[in-house]
Amino acid sequence: MRFFSSAIVAAVFLFIRPTSIVALPTANNAAVVSSLQDALEILGDNSMLERRGFFGKAYTGTGHGFQVSRCKLNKYRLKVPVGEGSTKLTDPGSLKLQLVVVGHGTQNYTCADSTANSKPVANGAHAELYDASCFVSITPGILNRLPYLFLQKPRAIPVDKLPKVGVHYFYPDATTPVFDVNGKTAAAKKGRFVGKKLENVSAPSDAYAGVAPDAFGAVDWLKLVSTDNVRTASGEVFASNGYNAVYRVETAGGKPPATCQGRPAHFEILYAAQYWLYK
Repeated sequence: MRFFSSAIVAAVFLFIRPTSIVALPTANNAAVVSSLQDALEILGDNSMLERRGFFGKAYTGTGHGFQVSRCKLNKYRLKVPVGEGSTKLTDPGSLKLQLVVVGHGTQNYTCADSTANSKPVANGAHAELYDASCFVSITPGILNRLPYLFLQKPRAIPVDKLPKVGVHYFYPDATTPVFDVNGKTAAAKKGRFVGKKLENVSAPSDAYAGVAPDAFGAVDWLKLVSTDNVRTASGEVFASNGYNAVYRVETAGGKPPATCQGRPAHFEILYAAQYWLYK
């Protein structure tokens, strides 16, 4: 009975007043944490949504895992230009939004030595991708909190129950970002993005700095564009298929320390971010 009543309250809280989701999971707002957790459980069970009438006649559920009609993204766009100051990420132009995911993993770095005389050098990243497309249209108020929530230890909210739809990595070198999408949800059409960085801006000054003791700041926001000149070690073309541009926004954590003092030759910093994939 507790689930039924609190879940209804949570759903109304998220659907009617999405912009009010600003409280962070702490011991002082356990009620908010409980409500958000119940809301995630509701969103993960379409039969429950159908029974309780949240979608009305427009509901076309196809089973567990956020497969609902309102997850379609053809009417939505990332609000760009984005960024603080004079430098901003530019618009995707005529490209159409295909998928919104949260990436959770590590930014990777190398050090020439472990002294303060050396600075960390970026060496790619690795992240699991979780489908967050439904949050764009159904609960936009929680969408921008997801990267922060993924980094919480222990997690107050089971955000990792979102559908896992792919992986982000770098190949064949540390300058070529790749996104492999496995097609396991309606929004996550199977495909691949292989690209390069076109633009970057600093994360907002109030972005979540990361998990202690590695809370050195949030990595930059990026605009990535596809490239067709990447080849494997055997000489084969390694190209995009289905996705032509990716935006990394709402980053949390991931920045390295200012120097390599006390660091090994290779190290990782936890991060999470939103990725908007376009075609």
